[in-house]
Amino acid sequence: MPPAQQHRIASPHPRARAAMSLVALFATLAAAGCDRPAAPAASPPRPAQVVFQEWRAIRDADKRLPLAEEIVRDRHLVGLPPERVVQELGKPNPRRMSPEYGQIKYVVGPNAPDDLWLCIHVKDGSVTSAVIRSD
Repeated sequence: MPPAQQHRIASPHPRARAAMSLVALFATLAAAGCDRPAAPAASPPRPAQVVFQEWRAIRDADKRLPLAEEIVRDRHLVGLPPERVVQELGKPNPRRMSPEYGQIKYVVGPNAPDDLWLCIHVKDGSVTSAVIRSD
């Protein structure tokens, strides 16, 4: 058999080469993925007392939004009596608002056309939920 004909017979079809390349690529990626350590677990919530202490240390209410988000996310207030909330977070804003804003409210964002509020809902003598809402 002439050498040119041997080469043509031994050489795989272009589609077969592409398929083999894809298989090799997937095998390499799978092997690389197996060697990678697992992603670290999300850090546990900080203790409520630590968050409350930071809250009290911030005098400018406009800078409390990150802590308010943490309080809502980690449910630090749920189950507390209203008196304890006031003890931990300080005097709430006395502004009268609709019931959707809860019984206890704190401004937590920059003064803008729509203030952000930490709205705390109380039922049967304890906090049932806390959310952040705009005016």
